[in-house]
Amino acid sequence: REAFYRDMNSVKISIYKKKDGSGEVLEKTMDMTPRSANDSVSYTFTDDAEYRMEFSAEDKCGNKTETKYSFIKDGTAPIIVLSGVSNYDKTDKDVTLAVSVDEAFYTSNKVTLKGTRTDIDGNTNDIDFNDFVTNRAKVSNLEQLFKEDGIYDITVTSTDKAGNSSSKSVHFTIDTTDPEIGDLSKYDGVKLNEFSFELDLDSLVRDLTVCDISVYMDGALYDGSSDIADGSHVLKVEAVDELGHKAYKEVTFVLDSKGPNIIISNVEDGDNLLESTEITRSRIHFCREFRRS
Repeated sequence: REAFYRDMNSVKISIYKKKDGSGEVLEKTMDMTPRSANDSVSYTFTDDAEYRMEFSAEDKCGNKTETKYSFIKDGTAPIIVLSGVSNYDKTDKDVTLAVSVDEAFYTSNKVTLKGTRTDIDGNTNDIDFNDFVTNRAKVSNLEQLFKEDGIYDITVTSTDKAGNSSSKSVHFTIDTTDPEIGDLSKYDGVKLNEFSFELDLDSLVRDLTVCDISVYMDGALYDGSSDIADGSHVLKVEAVDELGHKAYKEVTFVLDSKGPNIIISNVEDGDNLLESTEITRSRIHFCREFRRS
């Protein structure tokens, strides 16, 4: 602003730009010719960077004014890319998770990695990540190998100098083993006078993925409720997980639901006998003497 704007010697604006990893450079110099006592000029800043401006003005009387102004333009949040495994993947192979963070102000970028692994017993432990160096290049990279069976949940968060924040998460499962089939001892090598299938299959079979569970009785699919005949039987439980791993367990038992069959021969119920008679009851033989009274 200048009352004698028509008699200005000069009005100059110098714009300097600095990006992480490079020195400050002069982006533009503008000479301004005021058209009124209060005049202005506009300029569009496109790149994310630190900007510094120098203003100088001198009127015809030699009065000179200089001022400086600086600011940071960062309208872009860090760009996080996770690769090597997709969200909700299930695999029986090792997983190499690659993390990439793209940020203009990388020297002050804050990146945190948090994750857990849950094993087949339901125990959850924090993951110890390798060092992630983020202050050396615009794009920072990290790779980490995961080999242990488990359910993994990992989150990467990046916050830049201007407070812009991004977050990416991935959930995946590594399962290299067969399903575990639990206790069938109540049917193993026993003699039963009645049979009922009382096992909760979802609790009986353990695996890190969902299993397809089948029950067989003497080689045929068994629905768990149909009656079976007396005799020796083979009960088999088979499980196949989502990755094709199979497991089975079988036991043998005997069902005898009927009481002994007693057969009496050589005499009828209510008979009066005059002489000694051999009476047979089932497989036990005994003799008694009966006389008419």
